[in-house]
Amino acid sequence: MIEFLTLFLGIVAGPQQVSLLADPQVTTIELRLDGESLAKIEKPPWEVKIDLGTELLPHVLEAVGFSSEGEELARAAQLLNVPRPAAEISLVLDRGEEGGLEAQLAWESSTGAAPTEKIALLDEKEVPILEGDRIDLSGSDPRQLHVLQVELWFSDLTSARGHLAFGGGYLDEMNAELTAVPVLTAKGSPDASEMSQWFVSESEPLRVVAVEKGLASLMIVRGPGVSRQIASLKGARQTPRRSGSDGIGPIQARAEASSSDLQRNALPLDHDIRVRLVVPRALRSTGQQVEFDLFSVSPEIRSRQGGLLWILTREVQVGGPASKIRLQDAVTLAGLQAAGSDHRRAVLLILADPWEDHSRFEVAAVRGFLESLNVPLFVWTVGDGESADVEWGSSEVISTYSDLKRAWRALEKSMNRQRVVWLEGFYLPNAVEIAPEAGVESVLRDNQP
Repeated sequence: MIEFLTLFLGIVAGPQQVSLLADPQVTTIELRLDGESLAKIEKPPWEVKIDLGTELLPHVLEAVGFSSEGEELARAAQLLNVPRPAAEISLVLDRGEEGGLEAQLAWESSTGAAPTEKIALLDEKEVPILEGDRIDLSGSDPRQLHVLQVELWFSDLTSARGHLAFGGGYLDEMNAELTAVPVLTAKGSPDASEMSQWFVSESEPLRVVAVEKGLASLMIVRGPGVSRQIASLKGARQTPRRSGSDGIGPIQARAEASSSDLQRNALPLDHDIRVRLVVPRALRSTGQQVEFDLFSVSPEIRSRQGGLLWILTREVQVGGPASKIRLQDAVTLAGLQAAGSDHRRAVLLILADPWEDHSRFEVAAVRGFLESLNVPLFVWTVGDGESADVEWGSSEVISTYSDLKRAWRALEKSMNRQRVVWLEGFYLPNAVEIAPEAGVESVLRDNQP
């Protein structure tokens, strides 16, 4: 047996201390990063400092234990810089009491609480979740491939998503591990059968199980002064302040929009877009082995709650004293959250007043990290554009309400071009390549205004 005592739940790079636990029969432990040897430990305590490099990238960190004769006895692995859920879903195919095919749903959350909302989608169409957390699949054609997705919401506003493929060649396997890859299409959704040679990993073609449009996840990071500048745009509809708190907080329930508040719905969202706001100030937290940062993130905001103008002028409640401004680190977290949705995705960074950034990660490293996760980044600057950081690349300048409307429509159009391709097997996001002859493009090709 060999186990990691150091669990990297946050985003990591550079030198890191690693501690492990191993059986007495283990005399040597080798640490490998993405299959390459990093370090060897030849006696307890099983501790060593490793260097993950300066680039922010998804990684697989492995510990391999050997006997004195060089025989491999055990190994353990953990994924670094990839989304890690606070709750997880298990879906298993089974035969019901009458012999029909069904899926059995189970879940686990860090709080132990039951979900308050359950949604199941079969080939992108909602299907009921029956008593006993069963999902009836008996009406599905067993000769065709199908993808079942389930999303759960919990009272603390955490969520969990799970999926499985069945039918065709997957029926006997009962459960297939899949990797979601977002792509850009010229028009509509290509058929999965057309895409047999479109995706490769280490020069090997990958099997495409399904293609879908599904939901879209938009993470927004706002710099200092953005809310005020947006509210004062020339030509903008002014949204009146209500008495009491009108913020969006991690413990606040999702509110229903008032049908009479027309101004609240200015710049409406498409019904399938989910928006979350990330506060660029972090709370410091300490785990058993590693310190990490907690950035406050709003609940998901849906179209029925309000439009973009209302969203951009809201404040997110922060549960304690927070750090100085750390926009770059907040964008890093936003990219990780967007990739973890397995949906169409984008990160929007909005800049306004000048600021001093105290982030751990440089802009170039953050941009590279989002690219490795296949998350497009859009940058807007509200005002005259002088506060834009050239390191972020080209920025859409927003000086009037018409500018805001035009920029928003362009971002929506880009997200509408995206489709999610489901590949057979598990792959790190930066391990999948689109073949030159493919009829789709990387989502990173459309991340500039």
